[in-house]
Amino acid sequence: MSKQQKVIINTDFSGDFFDFYKMLGWDTKKYLNPTKVKISKEMWDHLYDKTFEIYKQKDPTMEESTFGMFFINYSPSVDSKLKFNEVILLPGWVE
Repeated sequence: MSKQQKVIINTDFSGDFFDFYKMLGWDTKKYLNPTKVKISKEMWDHLYDKTFEIYKQKDPTMEESTFGMFFINYSPSVDSKLKFNEVILLPGWVE
């Protein structure tokens, strides 16, 4: 992708953030740069809550502070101008 792309996603999305990236077109074999994926603050909060819920089910001993550091490193960036279901994919988001 050589130019910015705006994507509208399903507002009923209920997977974790890896599922989120796959839904956007990431095939897991390519390098993913999450800083080049922009979402709204509301979507970021939703994605955080949903991903933590899923990971907590897999590992009930996981502490939120540990998960939070993991999530911050791999989650999309926030753009306050975007609506809940809008995603901006910048060039180089996958390579």
